[in-house]
Amino acid sequence: MRRTDMSRVSDFDHLIALRIRQRRVLIGMSQTGLARAVGVTFQQIQKYESGKNRVSVGRLQQIAVALGLPVSDFFDAASWPKSFGGSLESFVTTREGVELTTAFMHLASRQIRYRIIRLIVAITDSQAEAPSSAHAADRYQKSKPESL
Repeated sequence: MRRTDMSRVSDFDHLIALRIRQRRVLIGMSQTGLARAVGVTFQQIQKYESGKNRVSVGRLQQIAVALGLPVSDFFDAASWPKSFGGSLESFVTTREGVELTTAFMHLASRQIRYRIIRLIVAITDSQAEAPSSAHAADRYQKSKPESL
């Protein structure tokens, strides 16, 4: 096997990169902060998180320590479905996605979590059936009581 074949970034490498970014965002750490903790530049962290550069095993261990995770947590990502198409991965790494996920995880009641899921599904279903959002916003403004 040629060196270029062995150094090519694989789908699994991309999953590792995604997991690094998710954890970093979840704990509120900047790329610069992570870079300082592991002794690289923030540009190198950007390359790791985008999947442009592979993360060596030694560097992954350093990153795991900096992020407060056992290194094995990165490998659980191997079982993630490949059918997300990028949209779910993109959302869960946003600040909004992290806030939503964190708040949801703190709900102790399984029944409440289920009800929230049903509520969100109902809202998204009604949006799909409703006229365009611009028309809906106009209707809302016209029907809104003065006190709101």
